[in-house]
Amino acid sequence: MYDERKEVKRMKNKAWIVGLALLTMAILPGFSGNALAATQDVTTTWNVAQDTSFSVSFPATHTGIDFDPASGTFTNLVATDQTDAQWGYRVTNDGNVNIDVSAVFAGNFPATGITEFRTCTASSGGAPSGSCWWWTAANETTNTQTIISALTPGSSADRWAWTTGSGVLAGTYSEFYRLTSTAV
Repeated sequence: MYDERKEVKRMKNKAWIVGLALLTMAILPGFSGNALAATQDVTTTWNVAQDTSFSVSFPATHTGIDFDPASGTFTNLVATDQTDAQWGYRVTNDGNVNIDVSAVFAGNFPATGITEFRTCTASSGGAPSGSCWWWTAANETTNTQTIISALTPGSSADRWAWTTGSGVLAGTYSEFYRLTSTAV
């Protein structure tokens, strides 16, 4: 026989179970149908340090730019082992940004009579060619010049070198040719 009170109780229990299920779905994160889910975008940043390092290499067994004049007077004397095909020194960008490379002498030319140092982008018939930069005995420590522009990471720039002097006494002389890189 049909009992209306039992039917109402069963319907209330059913409603209670459905309500509890819906409440559980709303509260538990990641649960299918989660009505309270939210999305948040978070900025993620990689700060890679700027590296302007470079290296300089020389032909044969040289560790610098060497000149070996036969006498104390010389004009456009090429660096030792330098030819039209063989550069006097090579600058390689070992960093991770484009660089400019500037040059100047750290001190005065080391001997009376050395009057000029020149570096160029090429040599033709043993003579300076291409774009050239030079320093004289009057400005070797004050004439900072950009000799390489926008050298990309991993690439190299070749340079040739010459010197001029008159009345230089016999001996071995050296001075630092200072190369400095800056990011561009």
